[in-house]
Amino acid sequence: MGAVGLVAGWGLRRARSDLDRSTRSFARREWAEAERYGRRAAASFAELLSPGHPATLECRMVLAYALDEQGRWAESEQELRLALEGTTGADHGTERVVSLSDDLACLLRRTGRLAEAEAVCRRALAGPVVDVGPFRTAAQRTLAMTVGDLGRHAEAAELYRSIAGSAAAAPAAQARSNVLSHLAYLGRYEEVEAEAEALGGTYSGLDDAVRVRTALSVTNSVAIGLAFRGRHGEAEALLRPALADAGRDGLDDFTVVLGANLARALTGQGRGEEALAVVSAVAGDGGPEDESTLAFARASAQLAAGRFVDAEADARKAVELCGRYLAPVHHRTLEARTVLAAAVVRQGRPEGEELREAVLADWVAHFGAEHHGARQARGVGRER
Repeated sequence: MGAVGLVAGWGLRRARSDLDRSTRSFARREWAEAERYGRRAAASFAELLSPGHPATLECRMVLAYALDEQGRWAESEQELRLALEGTTGADHGTERVVSLSDDLACLLRRTGRLAEAEAVCRRALAGPVVDVGPFRTAAQRTLAMTVGDLGRHAEAAELYRSIAGSAAAAPAAQARSNVLSHLAYLGRYEEVEAEAEALGGTYSGLDDAVRVRTALSVTNSVAIGLAFRGRHGEAEALLRPALADAGRDGLDDFTVVLGANLARALTGQGRGEEALAVVSAVAGDGGPEDESTLAFARASAQLAAGRFVDAEADARKAVELCGRYLAPVHHRTLEARTVLAAAVVRQGRPEGEELREAVLADWVAHFGAEHHGARQARGVGRER
């Protein structure tokens, strides 16, 4: 072996060592160390092998995840895009393309760039994919979530149905449970209850973690549907034990959602102070994506407690947060605007009526005149 070969061999050994260190550092949640070794390994593999070599791409993925964990989303996006570019013309199949596209779409969705996220998912899923199993299912799920964030709830429900029809047992059950919340948003309550009952017998044999999460998702959606129909006591009866289960199992994402919907059920019964206490109890459990949910729940509770100035402040925050991560026609965005209108009207300010008329028009345009949201907006000002 010549001198050049020896140098290259030594460089590859060092690059592999750096990749191993990066991976182990990431597993220990040492993000800066994972970044340092991952960056060095990616540069070495790209130079000694190729930008599209699987080892180079693996380094870029670990590096992207480490940057993401540090909140450096622009840099994480750059690494994911470089990795995707590196797959062009490479002969290691479509799994990595779909997986990288899904990672990129998730990042774009989480930072509120919904149209871009949808385009990335659709491009990956429209490619010459024969069967990439869980990678394809993950990308389909990200597409469904993104379409839901865009306020296209009927389309999101159908995408989840499509996943349920082709995925393995666990993701299929989860997809079927995700259908329910979008049906509830659309006011299709009978379908929610019928599908929840049909789903109940299908997830009991799943892995414990999947079974618990699926059951909580189903319970939450049924409770939402009850609350939208004004059956708040029944919703409360479902949500209290579900919230306790989520807290016991450390499911922070479900804790926030279930807590917010329990607050909704209490607010609907005029128990604003209790609702505020529930919101405060779960406020530290979620991530940035849960802030709009909590701000809306807090605003509604403040309104029920008669604190109209505070309700307005929280509602304005909820509307602003929804604007970052959700479309203007998303159910939660319109709900937040409805509470804002109610808070301003209850303070006797004339602009409240303008806010009410504007949000009512949007409810009617996108969900129909008899939708629960339209009825609620129409009733703003009659509470006094």
